[in-house]
Amino acid sequence: WKCGTISHGINNLIYLAELDNESQRIIRLSVPFTAGYVIEGIYDIIELALISNFLGTESVAAYALVDMLIGTTDEFLRGIIDALATLTSHAVGSGNNYLAGQYVQIAGLVYFCGSFPLMFVWMYTVEPILLWFGMDEATASIGKTYVVYEVVSIAIDSLGECVEGLLEVTDHESFCVIKDIVFGFLNVMFIAMTLVMMPECELWVVAVIHIIFAFLSVVFMVGFATKQGWLRPFTGGMLKSIAFKNGPAVKNMINTALPLSIGQLLAYGEWEVLTIFASHMGPAEVATWAILGSLWETFEATTEGMGDASEIRVAYHLGKNRPDIARLSSYKSLLFGMLLGVTLTSLFFICGDDLPKWFTTDPTIQKMITDLIPLVGFGNITMTFGMVCWALIGAQGRYQMSTKVILVTSWCVTQPLAAILTYVYGFNLQGLAASVVIGYSIAGTVLSYILIRSDWPRLSHLVQEMNKETGEIASSDEESASSSSSSSKSSSSSDDSSDSSDSSDDDSSSDSDNDTDEDSKLVSKKKKVGKRTLS
Repeated sequence: WKCGTISHGINNLIYLAELDNESQRIIRLSVPFTAGYVIEGIYDIIELALISNFLGTESVAAYALVDMLIGTTDEFLRGIIDALATLTSHAVGSGNNYLAGQYVQIAGLVYFCGSFPLMFVWMYTVEPILLWFGMDEATASIGKTYVVYEVVSIAIDSLGECVEGLLEVTDHESFCVIKDIVFGFLNVMFIAMTLVMMPECELWVVAVIHIIFAFLSVVFMVGFATKQGWLRPFTGGMLKSIAFKNGPAVKNMINTALPLSIGQLLAYGEWEVLTIFASHMGPAEVATWAILGSLWETFEATTEGMGDASEIRVAYHLGKNRPDIARLSSYKSLLFGMLLGVTLTSLFFICGDDLPKWFTTDPTIQKMITDLIPLVGFGNITMTFGMVCWALIGAQGRYQMSTKVILVTSWCVTQPLAAILTYVYGFNLQGLAASVVIGYSIAGTVLSYILIRSDWPRLSHLVQEMNKETGEIASSDEESASSSSSSSKSSSSSDDSSDSSDSSDDDSSSDSDNDTDEDSKLVSKKKKVGKRTLS
């Protein structure tokens, strides 16, 4: 608490908050990502409200619980898709578009092979699971019919995200966000029209609408991106190779995706176990906890937007051998993430009294949701900090370490504490929510310590060596001149502010010089200010 220490901290905070080029790039990436995730979460809330008001409590309970259940396996499989953000950023940052395309092919095939058998598993197990949760026969029957179509919708949407993730890395994130917003709006509008015009329709009709718009969205995205030539630099790896022959690339994908999948499964499974604890309290508590899960997913959407943006920037800098800029970018991302979390929590508290009425007409459930709003708001702040740290450590390629932290905090802190508060002391849902908040706080603290103590030059060297081992089988440098030109533009547009030259060779030379000049300015500026606490 010395004055000098506080002064250094304030100076560093002001330095991080400065809107330099790196800050502007983080914001330019995070704004469309966050807007897309938040609007998607709002669409989910509107859809949940429509189902609750037009189809009744049984349908909304089946809808929320089925989505929660199938999300367990989907989160595990999506680890392979989420790993693309890091691996393709590393590959594109190293100038190896062929390898980036191979990563997309590997991720798509692995997800398809894994999701297909799980579809049949859920078709036959959802009904007994809903009955075990204490739901009545009517709700279980609705959920059994709904899950048959919903698993297909999720599979189509996730496969499309393989290509979408590649477009986001190559500076086409605005197109992806606009596409998601438009098709999400059409999906919600069509569901609303169907429920109004067909009051006797069942929940499975909503799932069929999901399938239609998920398919149309993927077809439009691939068709438009192909026509614009955005995918041309990567088609060699995606379509003109057998990516599984590249053993080091497959191994790298598995080593990156497996701990990420386990971590996401544990994080998602945590909510499943807490739902079991809620079932001990009664059916109304289960329905309330499921609705609360939808609200929590909306908060997670803002975290994912900032986390994805910071992950892409840090991974790109590490691939470019810019450890100092990568560290600076990570600290800026944490600051912006916390500001965003506090702002959204404030808005959540302002709207808190009206939120329960949007989801249900049951006064008992409304009262329970109202009681949980303060804990959910504070939990969002701790979750934002922890999850941005998670994304930044993942950008370093250290998902195994972050997974261990999540494993310990979830199953050694959150779950035992929730069990004690529920079964020993007889707390209501507030005990479960408090356990989640405490778990997120501890996880965020540990992850932030790991991030601050990172050896950035060593991590950057490891990333470059990894890409050399996995990518030199057929580098993007061997592509045609047009592919090289397109590659240079797509990989540098998110990071270089130089003007384009007439030829592709001049383009690459100009981009490289500007990269070096800009890095030198940022690093010299950082040294001038002094590393102080940031080091």
